[in-house]
Amino acid sequence: IVIDMENPAKPREVGRWALPGMWAAGGETMTMAGRVALHHAVIDGSVAYASWRDGGLTLLDISDKAAPKLISHTNWSPPFAGGTHSALPLVDRGLCIVADEAVLDIDQEPMKYTWVVDIRTPQNPVTVATFPTPRDQDYVAKGGHFGPHNLHENRPGCFQSSEIIFATYQNAGVRVFDIRNQF
Repeated sequence: IVIDMENPAKPREVGRWALPGMWAAGGETMTMAGRVALHHAVIDGSVAYASWRDGGLTLLDISDKAAPKLISHTNWSPPFAGGTHSALPLVDRGLCIVADEAVLDIDQEPMKYTWVVDIRTPQNPVTVATFPTPRDQDYVAKGGHFGPHNLHENRPGCFQSSEIIFATYQNAGVRVFDIRNQF
């Protein structure tokens, strides 16, 4: 949903977009498996980078707020476990960092990953690397959730970098990654 917040006391919906099959009220039927729901989108210019849990990543053209348009949709689940939670566009480098959230204890779901996606051609995002999985301790034996959760989103007024990425990693804490070499 695109919401006009010009008057914060009276927010109003001005547009909306959903993955095909999500509009049950309009007679659509979901064909994707798993938990397909928008977690949130990060906006850069006129593009929304939206994380759809088991529905993957979409890039949406929001230049017309009343009528968002799909630029591309990519989903690596299956074969990977899904749970797309956070997308961090690094437009100056033609990259988007995407974290798939660990939502169950590690003995109950496959390992989740943080992906490096090449978005130089927004109509065709291509995964080029994954962040290394923390191995400085036996986090699986530690128990609980183990895997990615959230990314520092380079919001205005805070530290911003297209080379240093901060990521929370459930029971493995905060991790800092140098991606000067995105591969």
